[in-house]
Amino acid sequence: MVEDIRKLDEMQQKEVEHRANLVYELMIEKAHAAVFGLVSHKEYEQCAKDLYYFIWSSVCLKLLVVDLVELILLSAFPELDGVFNILHQEKKKFGEFKID
Repeated sequence: MVEDIRKLDEMQQKEVEHRANLVYELMIEKAHAAVFGLVSHKEYEQCAKDLYYFIWSSVCLKLLVVDLVELILLSAFPELDGVFNILHQEKKKFGEFKID
C-alpha cells in the first residue's frame, strides 16, 4: 500500500512537471510573433519568465487560495457580501503606518 502511494505521488509529480513545462513552452518558446513587434524578444522573454515564476510562487498561490475561500464563502453565505465589500474598500488601510 505504501508503494502504491509512492507511485501515485511520483505520477502526480510528473504530471505537475509536465504541465509546468507546457506552460513555460507556450509562454516563452512559442510566443506569438506579433508580440515581438511591440517589444523586443529579449524583453518579452524576461517579462514572460518573471510572470511564469510569479504564477508558481507561494505568494500567488496564497492570493489565489484567499480569493477562492472568499468565493466559496460568498456562495455558501450570500449575506456576507456586505462584509466582503467593506473589507475590499478598507483593505488599503491594513498596511498603513500611522503615528499617533
